[in-house]
Amino acid sequence: MDQRFITGNFVLAINNEMVVKARRIESCPSGYMLDGGLMTIDSEALTHAWKITGGAIPAAILDERTRIGGAILDMELSAKRYFAETKRDPWVASDSPVIFGAASLALTVINDRTSDDVDFALSSDFYEWRKANWSSLGITNSDTLRFGVFANCGDWRARSTIVEGLEGTTFRIISPLDTVMQKLLRTKSDENKFELKDKEDIRRIISTLKPSNDALVGLLTENHMRYLEPVVETGARSRDEIHRYQSVKENTEWFLAEYLPDFTFAEIANKAADRHYSDLGSLAGRSTPASAPGIATAIGAQRVDDLCR
Repeated sequence: MDQRFITGNFVLAINNEMVVKARRIESCPSGYMLDGGLMTIDSEALTHAWKITGGAIPAAILDERTRIGGAILDMELSAKRYFAETKRDPWVASDSPVIFGAASLALTVINDRTSDDVDFALSSDFYEWRKANWSSLGITNSDTLRFGVFANCGDWRARSTIVEGLEGTTFRIISPLDTVMQKLLRTKSDENKFELKDKEDIRRIISTLKPSNDALVGLLTENHMRYLEPVVETGARSRDEIHRYQSVKENTEWFLAEYLPDFTFAEIANKAADRHYSDLGSLAGRSTPASAPGIATAIGAQRVDDLCR
């Protein structure tokens, strides 16, 4: 780096394991000083450097893109170590890590959507390894779950979009319409997020994509498991299942009143019970997921090669 300091929104990796964000990078005798002295990095230890750009966009959106970039880079670095240690590929078959939640919306249909974290769904083996062996030092805004989070959704894999991460590894972004279906599964105990955030996200997704009524009915009835009414028994697990069912019923009834007023919850549940798969035509009828520009393009990330020695 020729100049004494540079400013912007940066995502940096230290020794291929610690991902940090910085607004100012300044040369110093030992290497680089970040953000006026909050951290000093040996020049040999800086292994990856990306600058997130966006032109005249609000600071909150630029911060969100930086957060997404940092979380993506952190996931890629952990995957490389996982493979080195286990000789198992975490990106196997259709089980590439999935970006879902608010970050998936920010990368697709709601570009101004912001959140406190970036949600990933991982294969069970990779999830367990990360939990035991990867501390995500520096970047603490990743939330990882197993693929089971989609257990009551339909054929979400077929509707996901394949993208490349910053370092070229493969991710999937869940379809916005599958995000709608997932949000309808939110339980009321989850900090009332359905009322505070989910309803507005759903309205914006539907308004942007304008799916047909047939497509919405197809999605709602694609997996009958979401509507299974629990057997009334005693015990904490039974109470949790009853609470889950009641939440799904209330959420779905709200959605029907908004977009499918000619249907009742009972009718949707019965339709779901009568089928084992959905034929949604152009919406879901592709055997392989679509591809899209990489994450770097989506968030305006540019590699800063002259920082890394």
